[in-house]
Amino acid sequence: MAFIAGRYAMTYGATGSEATVGQLQGGVTISHQFMKQPVVGDNMGQTVQDSVILGADVTASSTLMEYDNAVVASVFWPYGTAYLSFLEANIGKLDVQSQLTNSCILTVVGGSANDNTAPSTVTAAEVALQAGAGVDILFSPEHRVIPFRMRLYPTLSGGNLEFAVVA
Repeated sequence: MAFIAGRYAMTYGATGSEATVGQLQGGVTISHQFMKQPVVGDNMGQTVQDSVILGADVTASSTLMEYDNAVVASVFWPYGTAYLSFLEANIGKLDVQSQLTNSCILTVVGGSANDNTAPSTVTAAEVALQAGAGVDILFSPEHRVIPFRMRLYPTLSGGNLEFAVVA
């Protein structure tokens, strides 16, 4: 058993053309949850007797403390041509089927992971901002940090729903 630590860099963009997003504050948190439908029968009152597995949801969240404006624009404002503009043609489109997603890669920085069980890379092929998770951009003389949350959409690989490839 050992403590596990290590810095990761994030790149984002079209597959094969990813660019460094910038310096992250506190790393990246990848969260997952499983969706299940409880099976409740009247023979046990309201007791859950089993659950039907309905899928999973995976998100990644972080805070940017230093960033490249061009890359950040594609992350935080992907549905328009400029900040605070929105293409009317995007209304009603699907993120993945309309190719409005990008890939996101986390890469360990300079061998900083102190344990060989920590992944070298985490590569998600289909990523977009999570619906309902607002992007708050501070306009003031203070240090501008940008917290954000992205949804990792699955791809189907040999019967597996793959949200990311961990290597």
